[in-house]
Amino acid sequence: YANDGETIAFPNGGWQTAPSQAFPNRIAMVHPEAADKTAITVPRKLAFLDFEYDATTARPVFSISYPETNMAYIHAATPFQGGYAISGSDIYGPGKFIRHLGGDGVSRNLKMPPTNGSTEFRCNSLSARGQWLVADMIASDNTNAQTWLWNNGKWYPDTLMQSLGPAAIAAQSIPYAENALGLQQQQIYRIYPNSTSTAAIRQFLPDDLDADPRLVNTTQVKSMAFTSNST
Repeated sequence: YANDGETIAFPNGGWQTAPSQAFPNRIAMVHPEAADKTAITVPRKLAFLDFEYDATTARPVFSISYPETNMAYIHAATPFQGGYAISGSDIYGPGKFIRHLGGDGVSRNLKMPPTNGSTEFRCNSLSARGQWLVADMIASDNTNAQTWLWNNGKWYPDTLMQSLGPAAIAAQSIPYAENALGLQQQQIYRIYPNSTSTAAIRQFLPDDLDADPRLVNTTQVKSMAFTSNST
């Protein structure tokens, strides 16, 4: 016989990040401070649920902690380089800052990619390819989007500006929670509302971003930025 454990309930409206190889016994999640399932305006914070086995009661238990992120609102998070890359700001919506929260708990500013002229770009989603951080950037007025890559302190634009392609964007794309979809096919997606439906852009993104694109993936048509489908 074992006494019941104490359960912890989190407010509705949160999501779980992709699993971290550096912390196999951890669930990292982002949750609002109060229930917020539709408006997505309540401040959100990053929580760590670290599991272990309690031999005394013969059951798994977990402890919860909240790392210092230096942001009141977390919009995107993903495991990266032994820690977590996070994006957010002090207000809701796509992040104005991108930071790396190391495994030691130390936070460092990765800064943001340069703006496109006078248009401010913000981070809508984050994912990782090895030592490279992949940021889905969106214009503050939702009229444009582009994928940027970060490595060793520098940012690199990777894809064509969406406004220059065949798939116009006029509303905020839907941010990913886990962003693991399509990794095994070396694809990256952007899902966004258009004038009549919900559209998806699929773009090729190799798993080895350090390889010379002139020597590998030679079957890919490198002059085509993306393909689009509406559902």
